[in-house]
Amino acid sequence: KTFFNLIQEANLDFVVLDIKSGDTVWSLVRKVYGEEAEIRGAVRQTLEINGLSEGIIQPGTTIKIPRPVNLESAEAMKTI
Repeated sequence: KTFFNLIQEANLDFVVLDIKSGDTVWSLVRKVYGEEAEIRGAVRQTLEINGLSEGIIQPGTTIKIPRPVNLESAEAMKTI
């Protein structure tokens, strides 16, 4: 199983990632959206989608991140 798992969901609106030790919501969203992207909105959406009020995530679980809609972010996803 690779770190970066694309799960085929009905609407394909999410990227699902395995959480590893040391990961944060911010670092995982940054990996999906790229270094140059403004990610505050995506972090907020990720917290809401996953029911995370405090942003605490546990290694060994997964997290849904909204799929990027622009080309630059989509290109960043290929480098993970």
